[in-house]
Amino acid sequence: MGSMRIEGDLADFRDSGFGQLFPGLQALPLDALSSKQHVTIVDALAEGEIEGFPSAAGLTQGTDAYNNAALKDIFLGKTPILRSTADPNDVQDVDFNFKNIKFNPRFGTSDQTFIPGISDIESENGVNVQVEKATPVTRTISNSNINAVRVTLRFTALTEVNDEGQTLGRTVDLTIKITDNNGTVTTPISDRVHGRSFNAYSRDYRINIASGTAFPISVTVTRVSDDTSSSRIRDDFSWTSFNSILKELIFLSVLSIISSLSIFSFSAILKPSEICPFFSA
Repeated sequence: MGSMRIEGDLADFRDSGFGQLFPGLQALPLDALSSKQHVTIVDALAEGEIEGFPSAAGLTQGTDAYNNAALKDIFLGKTPILRSTADPNDVQDVDFNFKNIKFNPRFGTSDQTFIPGISDIESENGVNVQVEKATPVTRTISNSNINAVRVTLRFTALTEVNDEGQTLGRTVDLTIKITDNNGTVTTPISDRVHGRSFNAYSRDYRINIASGTAFPISVTVTRVSDDTSSSRIRDDFSWTSFNSILKELIFLSVLSIISSLSIFSFSAILKPSEICPFFSA
């Protein structure tokens, strides 16, 4: 099994006991970056309605408190997403063993709503063009049926070597604009990428397209920060690809399912016995 990484102070990491639980993990400096891309995991647990999650017993299904409590019963690598001692009505950051997870359950009723995103049809288009301040990169999308666009950017690295020979992180500002066919311009993404990465670093941006948008549309990625020619600095980035996303509203009636959107740099297997051990007859 390959090594995994977490962010934090090395001493705090060792003292926490988490390093003993996962000896392959490596502590990283707080400004270290890990690529942010997304994976959606969908598990069908049963046909027909299930009772629910044992840690959420007594709470109302569909509420934030219920979904928070359910995370105590969902395990990644035999570790629950949320600690058993967490208050589902007042969850704190320190209560999570894994962060950046969105949880969306359905319990198998005949009238349950669809889960957005699990049946999206995506078409990937390569770009692979470096984005410089003086030359924003634009691509046109003509398919008026799409509901969203996901833009993927890739930094070769984010480092700067100072006069003392120390390697520091970098900050890069960027924007993503949408121009409608009628000339309307919006800037749904205005981001500041800050941190340190010695290797390639990727980041995804999903942009929902409003109904009534006039097609074709132009998507423009702009580097706001100045370019640099110094050999001590590496912070150039390219627009690698974009995905045109078409939503399909598949309702999956009477299936008990869960969907979790994970923003990790490692994979996990969700076993039904670990996810929801308490089924109705």
